Amino acid sequence: MQTHKNRVAVVSGAAKGIGQELAVQLAQRGALLALIDIADLSETSRLIQREGGKAVSIKGDISQEEDWEAAGDLVRNEYGRCDILVNNAGIFPNVHIDDMNFQDWKRTLEINLDSVFLSAKVFVPMMRNNKWGGNPPDK
Repeated sequence: MQTHKNRVAVVSGAAKGIGQELAVQLAQRGALLALIDIADLSETSRLIQREGGKAVSIKGDISQEEDWEAAGDLVRNEYGRCDILVNNAGIFPNVHIDDMNFQDWKRTLEINLDSVFLSAKVFVPMMRNNKWGGNPPDK
């Protein structure tokens, strides 16, 4: 089993489902967690603590730049760095395209695409400073 002992992992969409399971698995491997979700994260935090792990929770809308900036500030203040970024959160409007309006489409793109850009802008510089994770291929 790969170890992530004392690596700091940020996981979006960690309140339930795949994101919750990823966060718990990372905690089992020794990672320190920062969880971000618009939904309540108390169950995920409890599961992580049960595994002997540590997590800070950020209630935020991942499509909003200021929420990612707040998450970055919390991670920097709590852990001093970020090593692993898991962009897990996403939505799928379960409607036929004939019934979808443009606002719903734009919201889907904000959550599924824009959030990846916004999180990378905040956390990749931290990862580069650590010289672990976040490094682009050689130019």
